[in-house]
Amino acid sequence: MTHPTLNRHPESRTGLWPRSLLAAGTAFAYCLSFACGTAAEEQQAAPVEVPLTSFDSGVELNVSVGFFNGRLLFTNQSDLPLKRILVVVNEGEGEIEYRGEMSGMQPNFMLHYSPTIFSNSAGLKLDPKAVELKSVTVYADTPQGRGRWSGSY
Repeated sequence: MTHPTLNRHPESRTGLWPRSLLAAGTAFAYCLSFACGTAAEEQQAAPVEVPLTSFDSGVELNVSVGFFNGRLLFTNQSDLPLKRILVVVNEGEGEIEYRGEMSGMQPNFMLHYSPTIFSNSAGLKLDPKAVELKSVTVYADTPQGRGRWSGSY
């Protein structure tokens, strides 16, 4: 059985297709704009990471860090993983301040790093033979918060 209105006006069947396509396109555009708006809102709601040199004074890092034979020897002596590690050589010393970042280190683990991971504000790489090493400061994220460790020569 066919619908009586469609039989009476055959031209109305051809008019349905463009209107249906237009309605579907409008609905798709609306859904797409809603999805994009939702994704943008989710990105804005993400927590803001603290700057690498920020730290919680109540969080202590149990690390040993220093230069040995021209390389940085870094030991995580704790049972906690470290993440977002920033090592600063000669912190606050202007042109002889060098920074290097490491993504993380497992608990009770030791690594050696080339001094070329460190650069100063001008982009120059650290040469421990040419630069007086005065101090090493470490900032890192732990499960308890962001901590700081500092040692001097």
